[in-house]
Amino acid sequence: MLAKALREHASKQQAQRAQVEKLRKDALVSVGSVTDAMTDLLNQRVREIFNNQRLLEAEAKHLQALSSRYSKQTSQWLAMIETFNNSLKVRCVVVLLSLFFSLWHRNWVTSRAGHRASRTTCTRLRRRWNMSTKVTRM
Repeated sequence: MLAKALREHASKQQAQRAQVEKLRKDALVSVGSVTDAMTDLLNQRVREIFNNQRLLEAEAKHLQALSSRYSKQTSQWLAMIETFNNSLKVRCVVVLLSLFFSLWHRNWVTSRAGHRASRTTCTRLRRRWNMSTKVTRM
């Protein structure tokens, strides 16, 4: 009877060892599949981050090129406006000098002759002044 109990105990122990070994193998397979799934998920996220970073770098280069191009265009526009502004200033100075000279010349001629400028002369000078200022306003 003791031998029978010993055999039953040994067989139960053998069955338990087999079951523990099977559970250990199942646990290893489960852990391996979980590890693989986590690694795949992590790799997928790393790939997404890498692709996003690459796209951002390409977009940054594109924006830098656009910014450089717009900066050059702005410099060109400023230079053209400055040239235009200077030519307008020169034109305005020329018109004002010619008007001043014509007024001075008329006053000099009338003062030499001993006459003051007549009302019609003043009207003509005003008309001439208006015409010259219209030219500079364009």
